[in-house]
Amino acid sequence: MSQENMSLKKRIQQMAGEEEEIVPAEFSNLILDDTQINEITAEDKAYLDQFENMEKLCMNATGLRTLSNLPSLKMIKVSIQIAA
Repeated sequence: MSQENMSLKKRIQQMAGEEEEIVPAEFSNLILDDTQINEITAEDKAYLDQFENMEKLCMNATGLRTLSNLPSLKMIKVSIQIAA
């Protein structure tokens, strides 16, 4: 299966290692930078919604073309760090 057609769940599993068990509720940060993601499908949204304790979602340099199906932003706490 090409990276372009792979579900977000499969990509996250591949990044963690096939043998690792992913328990979405245990994650507070999900960093997907540089992962090819053209769109978030309804299936991807349903999976991301399981990350109920997520405080930070990073999707820099992913090629994302639309914000459709992005999980509800109220589940993500905004944190701003200012270097001193």
